[in-house]
Amino acid sequence: MKKLLAIVLLLCLVCTSAFAAGKLERTETRVVREKREYDDNYEIKVFIQMKNTGDAPVGLDSAKIKLLDASGNVLEETTAYGMYPSTLQPGEVGYIYEYFYSIEADKATALSSYTVEFEAEDSWLDELKPVEHTAKYEAVERWGEKYPTVFYTVTNNTAETLWDVELISVIRAADGKILAMLNDTMYNVGVEPGSTVQYKSEMSSGDLERWTAKGYTVGAVESFAYIEIDD
Repeated sequence: MKKLLAIVLLLCLVCTSAFAAGKLERTETRVVREKREYDDNYEIKVFIQMKNTGDAPVGLDSAKIKLLDASGNVLEETTAYGMYPSTLQPGEVGYIYEYFYSIEADKATALSSYTVEFEAEDSWLDELKPVEHTAKYEAVERWGEKYPTVFYTVTNNTAETLWDVELISVIRAADGKILAMLNDTMYNVGVEPGSTVQYKSEMSSGDLERWTAKGYTVGAVESFAYIEIDD
């Protein structure tokens, strides 16, 4: 009888493991259309929040983004292969950022909707280790202009030096809308055990001017800091 119960328990564990899977869901999308200052073309930025609603780690294989006019015709399309962080544990969120650099005015003004088709990845996943940190936003004044800047404070509470820490920040307006996403890596920088390092990521003064012109004020910064574990 004990042997039978042991076999049943083992089968339950195997089945639970077999059915464990990560699941990506798109939980937020924001498309920003901005006219360029030096010509009549536009820049279109797409911010996508993804969430792992499954019960195992998951990553992104690809995400096809299509910009459509009012009739459903495709104006522009691209495929994204990166998500930050690249691996999400159950319940975690990550972001995709795509940038259409120079779109003709007739196409940009015809933009009416979009579609996003994505494929998850659960086989080849980066192993990431979160790093303790804080991040704050400040408009730094210099030479008569203000530059939107995120200041990171990275702390190493481990027993090993942390190299090439990746830093991600999502800047949101007071109403919650995504204004920008920054992605930096502290290349060739080692944070020694017990030490703290500061790092800043600066945008152009023109970004702040555009936010202000649209009535936005910065309300919050959502940030991530991690290293990739090499096996």
